[in-house]
Amino acid sequence: MKPTPFTLLFAATLLGLAAIWGVLAISLSQPYLGLTLSPQPELGFVWIADVDPDGPAAQVRPGAPLDSVGPISLRPFDLVEESDTAPSYAELEDFLERQEQLYALISAPSVTLTIAEPHAAQADVAPAPSRPIRDLPLVFWVQIVVGLISVVVGVWVWCLRQTQLAPQLLALAGIGIALSAFPAAIYSARELALPSALFRTLSAINHFGTLVFGVAMVSLFLTYPRRLVPAFVLWVITAIFAVVWVMEVFRILSPGPAQAIHLPVVILMLGILAGALAQFWTSRSDPVARAALRWFALAVILGAGTFVLLIIVPNLIGFAPTLSQGYAFLLFVPLFIGVAVGVARDRLFELEGWAFSILFYFVGVLLLLVLDAILIAFVAFERAPAFGLSLLLIALTYLPSRDWLARLITRKRNVNREDLFRRIVDVALTTDRLDQEQGWHQILRDVYQPLNLAQTEQPGPSAPEIHQEGVALSLPGAGPSTIAQCPWWAAVVQPAGQTLC
Repeated sequence: MKPTPFTLLFAATLLGLAAIWGVLAISLSQPYLGLTLSPQPELGFVWIADVDPDGPAAQVRPGAPLDSVGPISLRPFDLVEESDTAPSYAELEDFLERQEQLYALISAPSVTLTIAEPHAAQADVAPAPSRPIRDLPLVFWVQIVVGLISVVVGVWVWCLRQTQLAPQLLALAGIGIALSAFPAAIYSARELALPSALFRTLSAINHFGTLVFGVAMVSLFLTYPRRLVPAFVLWVITAIFAVVWVMEVFRILSPGPAQAIHLPVVILMLGILAGALAQFWTSRSDPVARAALRWFALAVILGAGTFVLLIIVPNLIGFAPTLSQGYAFLLFVPLFIGVAVGVARDRLFELEGWAFSILFYFVGVLLLLVLDAILIAFVAFERAPAFGLSLLLIALTYLPSRDWLARLITRKRNVNREDLFRRIVDVALTTDRLDQEQGWHQILRDVYQPLNLAQTEQPGPSAPEIHQEGVALSLPGAGPSTIAQCPWWAAVVQPAGQTLC
């Protein structure tokens, strides 16, 4: 018997929860010191930000640098969130070797911590064999929740349209996000160190999940809403990036982490954008496809594009990201919701009313971050004054231009209601039946700019009716029904409270 959509969705959710249980089991099985450590790369040390009063290192006072663990002096890079930000494979190997050494020290029955000024001291600590769940930071849970949401949303859309390629690709992309986020949650939320073999395995799974997501999204834009390439092209893309992943894992012809890991992600993002532009061009006469692509474009800009811009591109060119990668995973939530709605084609035309507001404020936040970074990097401002000045510039220049940008981008036509009412009255008072129909059709053309106007022999409805997934509009009238097919009328008619006159 064929499983129902509910059964499939329930099974996918259970598998996601089982994966989360495995992530928790690995995270909580690590040795525990009871320290909250913060890397300070600008100052060259690791800062003790907080101490668990009930933890093994309760005697250590916070607010001082942790100089060394046993005989090993700590470096800020020992606590890096993502190891593939290392400038070279030699430095990555050094990082993994130090992780192994530090893990051996904190797994011992006792370890000596050396604290620098202003609380210079040495403390002998007996690490706990496991980490309490309350010690897991917020960034850990963010990545877990995003991974689960991605799987559930992707599988949900696939359950509704199991035989179609686009929902299958969306489900695959959701699984890719989970494969990327779950391992990242383990190593990015570590207290100090993990075994090097575990770190390598988690990083490889993380990179594999990232490529799965990218390939699935490129394939989605190449096949939905219109198929642009034959099936073998999708298999060729998949094979290419499978080889790229194998070469990265085994370090074959890879000059460094940036080129082996981050460059393929940027290429996939460019492929997503190219596919979206090609879909816009090929669907220029299909209003439903265009509406679906509006969701796609908004989702990609808010989601994958911002993630690549803020996390991947800085790593590729040798700069430290300004945002934690763990929190950046939140950007994939609106991506999956938007793409899911586009693939499901549910209330597509409702995007027009608020898409500009989302994009406007998103661009404003992005400009704020860019200005803040420029002032800090090139003008040598401190963080607080730089942020304040950036906020002032955005408020004085960008925010006042909202209405002008809205008119420029949306290009909505303003209908003169007085003139429209006069024309409708003239048509209503026309005695000749043919002239009356021609006048009415001309009003519809001027207001809605339809692709086609058709007149049926059936009596008109008592109120406007929407057909064909929002493409056709049946209009009331004294005589036969008039059906308008147009590319953008729903943005005017669909929202509540909007009328013709």
